[in-house]
This record gives sequence, structure tokens and C-alpha cells, in this order.
Amino acid sequence: MSSLRKARPRHPSPLLQAPRPPPRRGRGETVVATASHSGKQIVDTVCISCHGSGVLGAPRIDSRAQWQPRVDQGFDVLLHHTVEGFKSMPPRGGNPSLSDAELKRAVAYMLDQAGIEAPKDCE
Repeated sequence: MSSLRKARPRHPSPLLQAPRPPPRRGRGETVVATASHSGKQIVDTVCISCHGSGVLGAPRIDSRAQWQPRVDQGFDVLLHHTVEGFKSMPPRGGNPSLSDAELKRAVAYMLDQAGIEAPKDCE
């Protein structure tokens, strides 16, 4: 008899799952359930897949040299590319459930890791 065990299924992070429709209350009223995630949480679960290794030309999280030309275009341009997608990067980093504020925090966190100061209003 084989000693192979069945692998337990991995449950992906809630940040990587497709958004669920908001719960409904009586009479068609919709409750919007939102959870706000820190920039680090988003980077560690979503952004790291490309920005960790620099796949497809994504600037590496810890590379000031790769981030600086993007920052020189302006933080608003960088954030616009994050929200709308740019080149190989899908809109919202591939997670449509992330809010603009969460994306802003994630970009600010990556810049901080590269030694670049982000605008003060990114908390």
C-alpha cells in the first residue's frame, strides 16, 4: 500500500479571491461590506507575485533604480497606472475588489521599501 497522503487544499488569501456580491437585506437594500487592508497586506498577498521578482518588467519592490523613473512622472500617474492597468499589469493589480485607497497604500508601501518617500496622504 502506498504511503502517499492526500494534500490538503490551500485556501487562498481573501485578497486573491474574486469579489463576492454584497449581502442583501430585506426590500432590496444592499449592505456594502468593506474591509480595509494595509499596504503591506496587499503587497504581501497580491503585488508580490510580480513585483517580488520583477516578472514581465514589473519594478521590483526593493529597487529604487526601477521605481525612480516611474515616480519622476508623478505619483498621480503611478497611481493611475495602478488603477487602470499599464503594459502587462492588469487593472488594480488583478484584484478588482481593492479600493483606490488600498491601492494607494500598496504603492506607498512599495515605494517605502525602495527607499522613496511617498506623499503624506497615503495612510
